[in-house]
Amino acid sequence: MMTGSPYKAVCRSPSEVVSFTPEVSKSIRIARVICITLMMFVHVWPGASKILATEVPGALHLFYFIIIREFGQASVPLLSIVSGYLFLRSSRTTRPADLVLNKARTLLVPMVVWSTILLAMYIVKESVVGNDQFFNVSAITWINRILAISDPPINLPLAFLRDIFVCCMIALACRTIGETRPEIGALLLASIGFGEYWFDGLLLLRPQILLFFSLGYCIAVFQIKSVILPWGIVGTAILLDVAIQGGVLADIEAGNGMVQLFHRLAMAMLIWRVVVAITRSDGPFYRALERQEKTIFLVFCSHMLTVSVLAAGFGVVGLSVADPIYPLIFVMQIPAIYLCAHLVNSLGEAASPRLMALASGRSLP
Repeated sequence: MMTGSPYKAVCRSPSEVVSFTPEVSKSIRIARVICITLMMFVHVWPGASKILATEVPGALHLFYFIIIREFGQASVPLLSIVSGYLFLRSSRTTRPADLVLNKARTLLVPMVVWSTILLAMYIVKESVVGNDQFFNVSAITWINRILAISDPPINLPLAFLRDIFVCCMIALACRTIGETRPEIGALLLASIGFGEYWFDGLLLLRPQILLFFSLGYCIAVFQIKSVILPWGIVGTAILLDVAIQGGVLADIEAGNGMVQLFHRLAMAMLIWRVVVAITRSDGPFYRALERQEKTIFLVFCSHMLTVSVLAAGFGVVGLSVADPIYPLIFVMQIPAIYLCAHLVNSLGEAASPRLMALASGRSLP
């Protein structure tokens, strides 16, 4: 008869499931900071679509395009890959019920808390301006604004947390099915990921997230040792992507879904390789990023509150993307977001440590 935890018996030790060197561990922490920072550029006022649609000098438009479309949107795939890579480790050392509760506490609870706060801000704003359309919606719309059951929450970026939670639950089911043959569970997860993407999302709000999550999971299951790719491979992927996107390979349609997936994967590979280079430098920039890692999740969860307040102020003074000062505003919104998040953290810890723990996905003190 088998004794002890069945969730540890399958795997001889957690380190045998995931090749987790100190360099990889440090790089993952730095990647979280860089990816979330890049992601926030997609959301700064007045939003990616309006920024890129405004007529500005060509060099400036290219700058916005690279930051938003190339690096900003590639940050989500890399975060998803990292999430899948880390999930196998936790699923092998934690009982399923505890794992579900842990993921709900660290992902869903912060989404609900920060969406509720943002919704309260919008209720006050829309009441003042007399926007009845905001209130004249169905009950399910009000529910989705906080719980994101079938549509993104009002705090739109936090839909990522909801989708990662769903990815974890699907991965947990696949891991259970492949209890004695982990590769079976990994291939099943990848198949479900392709199905989600093919059918444009049956369970996820952004179906491509499960594909990238499953890639990270497979890297862990198949114990791929070199998670740090050589620059030559990364450079080749980027050149191929540029050739496709630029129409050099005319027989490949740049708007094709699989081509877009490859584009995001190639950019995620580039970001990861840059992150590793920063980690290896062990210089002032690395240490500055490392200091931000402890609060980066709070920064991510709260950044739309800061953006919403800044948007109201910019609207009052009549600023627009076409104004000469906007490039500075575009960049400086990120430090403002960090500053406000740290202020909220300090005030919250002083006023109610338990509430801040919930809002930050931490264990209650």
